Amino acid sequence: MRMFDLLKKKIQSFTQKIIGASAEETRTPTPSEPTTTSSAAAAPTPAPIAESKPIPATPAAEPASQEATPLPADATSTTPAPTHAVPAHPTQKPEAAPAETKPIATPIPPRTHEPKLPEMKQEEKRELKASVGIGQQVVGFFTGNITLKPETTQAFLEEFELSLLEADVNIATAAALIEKLRERLSEKTIPRGKNPTQFILQEIREAMHELVSVEALDFDSITDANHPCIVLIIGPNGAGKTTSIAKLTHYLQQRGKKVVLASADTFRAGSIEQLQLHADKLHVRLVRHQYGSDPAAVAFDAVKAAKAENADVVLIDSAGRQDTNKNLLEEMKKITRVVQPHLKLYVGESFTGQAILTQAQTFDETIGIDGFILTKLDTDAKGGGVISILHELHKPIVFFGVGQAYADLIKFDLDTFLERIIPRDA
Repeated sequence: MRMFDLLKKKIQSFTQKIIGASAEETRTPTPSEPTTTSSAAAAPTPAPIAESKPIPATPAAEPASQEATPLPADATSTTPAPTHAVPAHPTQKPEAAPAETKPIATPIPPRTHEPKLPEMKQEEKRELKASVGIGQQVVGFFTGNITLKPETTQAFLEEFELSLLEADVNIATAAALIEKLRERLSEKTIPRGKNPTQFILQEIREAMHELVSVEALDFDSITDANHPCIVLIIGPNGAGKTTSIAKLTHYLQQRGKKVVLASADTFRAGSIEQLQLHADKLHVRLVRHQYGSDPAAVAFDAVKAAKAENADVVLIDSAGRQDTNKNLLEEMKKITRVVQPHLKLYVGESFTGQAILTQAQTFDETIGIDGFILTKLDTDAKGGGVISILHELHKPIVFFGVGQAYADLIKFDLDTFLERIIPRDA
């Protein structure tokens, strides 16, 4: 699946449904529809009502109305041969009884008309739903404006809220977005000639933009203003911190910056060797100590080396710390006190949903977070986690990781993100 496909489909589905329901409400009161149905039902209705009663009253006489020749073998068929001989035989009054044999020939026309009435109505309903269900055709289907009634939008907003939760949007974020949409869409009138689908998508786009707008972090300006600029990379195990540092190094090199790396992850086996491989490929210096060394000492030495070599940026790799590991969080606070980084960037997986919110909140309370690098975005088909981070933590997203190559790091732009999940050409 492409990036954010699930959330995009949920938004498109919601848009089509709310347009369809509002369009059906707008079309139902038109005077032309009841007149066509009443005229179609006017002629046949008296016939079935009048003749439907005698049919069950004379079950034996019903076959006589169909064919007189194939029924002489019946046990009581001595009398039914002549239809006019009923009054001549007094003994057979109970069988041929009521002079209701005359209307027996009339029940045949009602049967030919009865099935046609429901079929005509069903065909009309199916055609109406099919036309209304396609949002792109609604414009040509109506001659006037479309008004979004509160009772119509409410039902679909509740369904859309569940869809947002399914797409990994946080509960509080989903509720806030639904409230904004309720205020925007209730009693909203779509002008004549306006594309209803684009109209509603624009309302969703603007509501989401208001909800998740935070002050952007200009990474380039900060790295330009500080020499050397110290950047501390933090986050949980397995989120992709080391790989993100390598991508950041490549990004800075493309801007002509000289970078020094610090391997302050002295806990995880293989972490120093992994970062050394990236340093060799990118031709940058790596400051490293032995495993078990003080991470704050490694960071301090890296800053000292950067100043000596006139480097522009120091990128400090730290051990993956879960939000429940208090001892390691205290170690992170020590690194912050020693080197006083200009930026503290949290690296997290974009598809972890609520988990990344809980972890990031703990890190933010402990040392403070300046921004996010969200990794593995190429595997995130939902996209709700991005919206939740922006709304709940009010922290900017600086970069997206979208692959394994060094160049697979893109700067975050809110308008571009919203365009991915709510395209203008949907």
